[in-house]
Amino acid sequence: MSAGLDEAQAEAVEARGPVLVIACPGAGKTRTLAARAARILADPGARVAAVSFTRDAAREIRERILATAPGAGDRVAAGTFHSLCYRQLGGSREPVVSREESLAYAARAAREARCDLEPEDALAVIEAWRSGGRLEAPGVDGEALAAAYGEILRRNGKIDFQD
Repeated sequence: MSAGLDEAQAEAVEARGPVLVIACPGAGKTRTLAARAARILADPGARVAAVSFTRDAAREIRERILATAPGAGDRVAAGTFHSLCYRQLGGSREPVVSREESLAYAARAAREARCDLEPEDALAVIEAWRSGGRLEAPGVDGEALAAAYGEILRRNGKIDFQD
């Protein structure tokens, strides 16, 4: 049995193929996943990706994996779903705007495009136009609004997930 693991955890670590680990908080899921990753990484050609809901959890699982599999750093990817997808797609070096920045840029774009919209509403129109849809708002030129927003992103060296 793997060190520090109970029988069920050791079974999950040693299993062949996919494994679903379900347990309450504090039951040792992270320890089990780190041990399983270390077993997989014993193969020098293997790579592991760990997906979590938060950056902090991703950082912790990566640290735990590397503590159990020293020297495997370049073969371990850990992050949130969005960050891993962004990396996989070859994301640019430009930082992705936060929700707050998107709202501030949408408000600025609305002023530049002379649209009388609240930031949330402006962002909804912008997102629809940028994704190929058409969200119409009375007296609003959605195309001009989206273009102004895109220009603001460009001037600030930022991108958003639609980019």
